Amino acid sequence: MADNRRGRASASLGLRLQAQAEFAPFLRERLRVWLEQAGATTTETFEVVGTITDRTVTISIRDYGTWNSEQTRKEDGGLGLVMMEELMNTVQVKRALGGTTVTMRRRLTIH
Repeated sequence: MADNRRGRASASLGLRLQAQAEFAPFLRERLRVWLEQAGATTTETFEVVGTITDRTVTISIRDYGTWNSEQTRKEDGGLGLVMMEELMNTVQVKRALGGTTVTMRRRLTIH
């Protein structure tokens, strides 16, 4: 969470919310504040959309940056994509000139 005493955000934001529509405004506000405290500008935007249909959770994240080619990627790159692929049933990455969209799906278990 944010460290207001120093005027900057910590490296991570963790929230655990119920999957109900009334929590969406709270989530957006917490994310906005966290990004502002980290120094993000309004031009550094991205979109997050989540849906549940037929017991399948779909989360799409879109940014407006440019894709790093294999030649410019760090040798010890992050594990984000690997982690997504392990946690979700499907992960699709669409790269375009105007940004990248990652769509993840996971089937909910029946209790």
